[in-house]
Amino acid sequence: MPDRPFDSTPRGRLRAFYEWLARAAPSPDPPSTFARAVGRADLPARLGHYAIVRKLGEGGMGVVYAARDERLERNVALKTISSLASDETARKRFWREARAAASVNHPNVCQIYEIGEDAGELFIAMELLEGEALAERLRRGALTVSEAVSIGLDMLAALSALHGRGIVHRDLKPSNVFLTRHGLKLLDFGLARPPLERSLSEPTVLTRSGIVIGTPHYMAPEQVTGEPVDARSDLFAAGAILFEVLACRPAFAGRTVVEVLHATSTNSPRR
Repeated sequence: MPDRPFDSTPRGRLRAFYEWLARAAPSPDPPSTFARAVGRADLPARLGHYAIVRKLGEGGMGVVYAARDERLERNVALKTISSLASDETARKRFWREARAAASVNHPNVCQIYEIGEDAGELFIAMELLEGEALAERLRRGALTVSEAVSIGLDMLAALSALHGRGIVHRDLKPSNVFLTRHGLKLLDFGLARPPLERSLSEPTVLTRSGIVIGTPHYMAPEQVTGEPVDARSDLFAAGAILFEVLACRPAFAGRTVVEVLHATSTNSPRR
């Protein structure tokens, strides 16, 4: 088709510029598996066979999304593990611990469906829960004794299931205790922790030899001093949570992380 004669008017020059831009624009690259969804705040369109629906939250380990399992046609929570992207040793430990965590099947433990990797992005597919974290509930005030007893029994039942598989939670806290219509669910058990430099402000700490792990208000004394932890450390955290459920304040107080850790190691909770 022959070119049209050049129109030197302002309208003609504008049309010619527009047509030049249209010809010069590069063709879009084919979408990768970890494609970005247009118009959804830079959310990934999918991870593996999971279609991303919306963002649920973000923490030290990565981002949590609501997603749709297109193979089994069910809704799931998808947690990315971006904190391990550059640490091969940590990635191997994550796979080992995630397999153990996925083997736990208990009504009070959030069920893990799959551990996967897509374009170098590690993720965990798990139950999509309806309800609220205990941390959110505590913002509205203390719970009754009967409510605290129910939460305590469910927490201990979940911990018993984990400990029976040789899994120590290591970071039990109100934000990892989820309240649903059908009872309590324990989240984020036995898996890798975020790096130390980020955790002091969140605050949580990566599991590494010689480094303190946990969240200050709920850490057992042996965690404070960097000693080995076992199931008893989780029971200490459960006790600290129950104190807070009834008193609506932490068992061990302090203005700074150091003061909280000192109180945990040397003081008893205020009556």
